Amino acid sequence: MAEQEPHNTPASNKISSTIKSPRFRRFAKWFAGIVVAIGIFGFFAAPPLLKSVLLKQLSTQLHREVSIDGIDINPFALTAKITGVAVKETSGKEALGFDELFVNLSALSFAQAAPVVDEIRLQGLRIAVARVADGKYDISDLLEEWMKPSEPSPTPRFSINNIQLLGAKLVFDDQPVGKTHTVSDINLRLPFVSSMAYKAKVHVTPHFSAKFGDSPILLEGRTTPFAEGRESDISLDVDRFNLATLQPYLPASIPLVFANGTVDSELKLVFKELSDQLFSLTMVGAIHLSELKVRDASDAHLVGWKKLDVEIENADLVKQKIAVKGVSLDGLDASLSVNRDGELNVLLLAEKLAGAPAKEVVKADAKAPEGGLEWTLGEFRLSNGLVRWKDDSNLSPVQGEVRNLNVQVGKIESTLTAPIEIAEASYQVDLGERMRVERMVAKDLKVDLHGHRVDIGEVTNTGTRARLLRNKEGKIEWVSSPLLKTVRKTGKELSDERAWVGSVGKLAISDLSFRIEDQSTTPAA
Repeated sequence: MAEQEPHNTPASNKISSTIKSPRFRRFAKWFAGIVVAIGIFGFFAAPPLLKSVLLKQLSTQLHREVSIDGIDINPFALTAKITGVAVKETSGKEALGFDELFVNLSALSFAQAAPVVDEIRLQGLRIAVARVADGKYDISDLLEEWMKPSEPSPTPRFSINNIQLLGAKLVFDDQPVGKTHTVSDINLRLPFVSSMAYKAKVHVTPHFSAKFGDSPILLEGRTTPFAEGRESDISLDVDRFNLATLQPYLPASIPLVFANGTVDSELKLVFKELSDQLFSLTMVGAIHLSELKVRDASDAHLVGWKKLDVEIENADLVKQKIAVKGVSLDGLDASLSVNRDGELNVLLLAEKLAGAPAKEVVKADAKAPEGGLEWTLGEFRLSNGLVRWKDDSNLSPVQGEVRNLNVQVGKIESTLTAPIEIAEASYQVDLGERMRVERMVAKDLKVDLHGHRVDIGEVTNTGTRARLLRNKEGKIEWVSSPLLKTVRKTGKELSDERAWVGSVGKLAISDLSFRIEDQSTTPAA
């Protein structure tokens, strides 16, 4: 039997010669050296270096002693594990700590130029917070620093998948009342939180469980794996939660007093795998806020209402697009006032909340960050509203009310490019003897903010009583605009230079009485 000759093809000969070439061998040595260097640096050099940097930075940022037991890095699997982290107060009490943090970074982070995490797992998180007085905590220094206003910026691009919080514990020491609240065995699983589209292998279903004292809490998500695009959801239902219970725990920097208010919700957080293998995170459902009463820091009434219902059609938390089907507000009771210095109470409140003068919060030439929030509102209804008005900025103070305020507004978009349609607005005005309006009704209104135009289909005015007075000094006392502080300072109101144009299709006035009194003459007229 003849011996077979080895069969060598030109391609195999070329590959063999390439492998044996000095150039390829040099390349192989360099490549092996780089791999070995990456391995040595990642496994041995990077962990102590990263530990040193983290200890220094965290201690500086948190103003507290920080300790870390160990850091392990696998540069080839792109994983990192940090163990035994503890943040201690000056008294030696642990304020924050955890047993282990595991992070699996995706190689696509480099291609996406944004952090993409395939899995993150935090085990044994421990948080201990103490309230030392009303609005004061042992971490108030950090809260004040974190709550400082900053320039608006676009939402950063990121994708964090397979999020797991295991065995966490929260201890709240309420020292003024001598009680300690403990929430233990906290377990939270989320498929992902992302601000960009990214395909990831998700193996986590929504879940939340904990123990509040001895009472267990469980929110278990549902998964529909055989639907068109795998879908998971978790219900976020709240039943008659009283906002007033939060008041003692609000930071002192918030100048609001929640005297009353009950929150109910039927919300659902939906994690869905789309047909193109991308994921979406949306929220649907409704929120209800009833019997709200809010006072300002001087204990004066600010705002309240009987019931606010917000129906969310779809809120895409990834694309930042919110579609609200309708908002219904019943029994609004709001107080607006201008003091002698021309300061409007709501603007003063905005300054305190923002931590800066209101005129510095929004600059005339400021541009909204790109990729911001987009929203649409299908319908807004206001019924039985009451607005209290007090103006002490003028020579003669003005005080009164707008009662029985009812408004029905159509669709509104965040761009405000389309005219806002108001089907009907009706109210009563009582400014004392200066002016009373028994009933004012405006129908079929169209407000074009871009075009500076207001068109009203029909206006009906019934039972108006007005009194104009010229006092002994010859000055007119009637209903005048408040002398706001910003207007006094600049001498003019900042506004678009274009004039507004308005039209009224039909005007009906009945039972009108207008009285003019002149006290500057002798005898008075």
